[in-house]
Amino acid sequence: MDNDKTGGMAFPNGGTITTDRDGVPESFDMNGGITVRDWFAVNATERDIELAIDSVLKDSDLYKSIVGNGIHMSNFRAWARYVYADIMIAERIKANAAD
Repeated sequence: MDNDKTGGMAFPNGGTITTDRDGVPESFDMNGGITVRDWFAVNATERDIELAIDSVLKDSDLYKSIVGNGIHMSNFRAWARYVYADIMIAERIKANAAD
């Protein structure tokens, strides 16, 4: 999984801990769960969605096509949630790089 795109696992659902001879954990292999990207998308507020639409999506051809054809906006708003999540992950990467 590409952590730069998903932010990694938010709430891993189970996993396997590998330990050395003395029982000291060496690694943890996560299985399932949601990604940080999914978590950001699910928790985006209506204001976050509107900001994503206004700042990134409003000039896109897809937006113009949807508005021009009267297509229901729910799918577009779901997409906007993930655009917001991508913005949050990019900011998180920038903040971690500055440290």
